[in-house]
Amino acid sequence: GWTDIYEFIGLTGTQQSGMSFVAPFYERHTGKLGGVLGADFTLSRISEFLREVKIGQSGKTFIMERSGLLVGGSFPYPSFDKNHSRLTAFDVNDTLIKATVQYLSTYFGNFQKIRKGQEINFNFNGQRQLVYMTPFTTPFNLDWLIVVVVPESDFMAEIEANTRLTIVLSVIALVLATLF
Repeated sequence: GWTDIYEFIGLTGTQQSGMSFVAPFYERHTGKLGGVLGADFTLSRISEFLREVKIGQSGKTFIMERSGLLVGGSFPYPSFDKNHSRLTAFDVNDTLIKATVQYLSTYFGNFQKIRKGQEINFNFNGQRQLVYMTPFTTPFNLDWLIVVVVPESDFMAEIEANTRLTIVLSVIALVLATLF
């Protein structure tokens, strides 16, 4: 299974969050435990990937454990504080993510209750926010929540731009049809 997330010094000498996947192996004839195999993984790549994925103009993505502890996200902040303690999603220095986590906490009462992918929305700073969350679970004890939050205005701006383009193309087609 997977270990808990921990902080370690990476090859570049920087502090990173990571986890290990470990599996026991047993001696073939006796069935006795022969040892444990393990592989370490850095989680910084998850955040790097999420930062590269553009979700509207100002959408955010983050991953957290059911406890609320942060795994990573599309923000440039570390997952550990100065005391090397893991941050919760409530502690992130991003007002949209904080507001989203607070709303989800109030809406569901507890993150354990989120059992399937679902969409909800809430108002923040006078704007409607569209939220999609889905559990990510594995047979090897990973139980994370992936959350995407996008201001509705991000979608509306693109829809309005497409509507304007459609109108312009329709007018051009009408003019060309009339000329012919």
